[in-house]
Amino acid sequence: MKKITLLMLVAMVAFATSPTIMAGSPESLADYEFATDAMDAVPTTGGSHDGWGEWFVTAFENDTGEDVQLQIMGFPCCGTGDSDPNDGWLVWTDVGGMNAPSGAADTRDFGGQYTPVDQADDTFPPVTYTYVDITSENIVIPAGNFFAIGYDVIGNGGQIDVNGHETWGWYGGAWDADSGYSRTALIQVTGTTSGSTIEEVTWGQIKEL
Repeated sequence: MKKITLLMLVAMVAFATSPTIMAGSPESLADYEFATDAMDAVPTTGGSHDGWGEWFVTAFENDTGEDVQLQIMGFPCCGTGDSDPNDGWLVWTDVGGMNAPSGAADTRDFGGQYTPVDQADDTFPPVTYTYVDITSENIVIPAGNFFAIGYDVIGNGGQIDVNGHETWGWYGGAWDADSGYSRTALIQVTGTTSGSTIEEVTWGQIKEL
């Protein structure tokens, strides 16, 4: 997780080097990034919805010192069709620690549908990120909270070799730690401080900067 300065973001957009900003829905500025590895990291392996986990989740600590509103979730995945209407993407605003949620996907505080960009069922590993704009949900994570996010694995979900950040897959009616199999699922979300003003930026405005 890192603080992003306005100058860095303007430069990134101007040179079109950030897949998140180019593919994310709102053209707005994020203050923070939470990710299980580097943002938009390339998967080296993956797991299927029926062989590894029906949902992939992870937890983060909001140690920014500020309340953060979540903006754009991202995860490499594939699959034909749409996710579950309610439990496609998932957010728990407080799970009490760096641990999996205490309940299944339907216990999430916020959730909704998404459609994978990669509509193949068997891409392995799935390297194309699907970005979900959740800004309008107004999901605010209070400073100091441990929160969890995740998604419904429609086909395959992208992973890397275990890197120390724990992720879990819903398998056999429980959240099963991926570290036990030397894997880490790639899941990320951007956020902005809840009290800040988000200004939408057009490509024309960016070129004038």
